[in-house]
Amino acid sequence: MLWAKKTFPILSAILIAYFPWQTYSQIAQNNTGRSESELFVLSATGKHKFKVEIAKTPREQKIGLMYRTKLDQNAGMLFDYGALTKIQMWMKNTFIPLDMIFINNQGIIESFHERTVPKSLKIISSQGPVRAVLEVNAGTISRLKIKVGDRIYHKIFYK
Repeated sequence: MLWAKKTFPILSAILIAYFPWQTYSQIAQNNTGRSESELFVLSATGKHKFKVEIAKTPREQKIGLMYRTKLDQNAGMLFDYGALTKIQMWMKNTFIPLDMIFINNQGIIESFHERTVPKSLKIISSQGPVRAVLEVNAGTISRLKIKVGDRIYHKIFYK
């Protein structure tokens, strides 16, 4: 019995280390803890509504859309950094191609990157400091004729 009392904590630690309750993949698929809201993109083709998940915490931003195998046409993820900063992203463990839209404090599109390559480790950077990044399905920028200077309407830009 003494052996069991001494080894149980060690075995428990080993099991937790090798078999965590939730992997990053499970967390990403379950959307655990992320809030959702509506967002509108105003472009030359009109006002377009999206349902977006909000990635605010460093952990949510690190996981992003990793491990997803699909994204609805009018869905996306809004990464809110809370202040102007130079953003660098990549497509590691991201299985669907995306368009990335870099947005300033007023909701104005500063730059974008179209048709990212799934699982690529290439760094995708904002051209300058931005407040947020909107990730949507690849092809959305060209389909909606989104341009630099177009506006994003979301509550994070109008507090």
